[in-house]
Amino acid sequence: MKFFAKKTDGRVKYDNPVRVKEYIDQLKDGQEVQVEIKIKRKFRSVSQNSLYWYWLGVISDDTGYTTDELHGTFKSMFLTDYTRQIPLVRSTTALDTAEFTIYLSKIEDTCREKLNITLPNPADLYL
Repeated sequence: MKFFAKKTDGRVKYDNPVRVKEYIDQLKDGQEVQVEIKIKRKFRSVSQNSLYWYWLGVISDDTGYTTDELHGTFKSMFLTDYTRQIPLVRSTTALDTAEFTIYLSKIEDTCREKLNITLPNPADLYL
């Protein structure tokens, strides 16, 4: 189970304390649990995702590959984790905003250097 909280005035305040209590109450006495505390990340933004799929459309128009084929290819190229026994391709939905910015930069560089495609700058899209 995943819960979100915020430290305020030296105390941890849960977003939904009733749900936390209900979950804890349903545990059996002596049952072990694992508690992991992480800093909450901002996942990729809607505008980043929109730009990504727009770019895939641009690349698709120029290369003839479908957007889904390009999505799979770019994930394989730039989001494969080789630190495990079997390489694992990460999902773009798991990226935070900083990681997604790096991912987009790698795609942009690849398009410019290998495909001779200049992708539209986000600022230019709204002129």
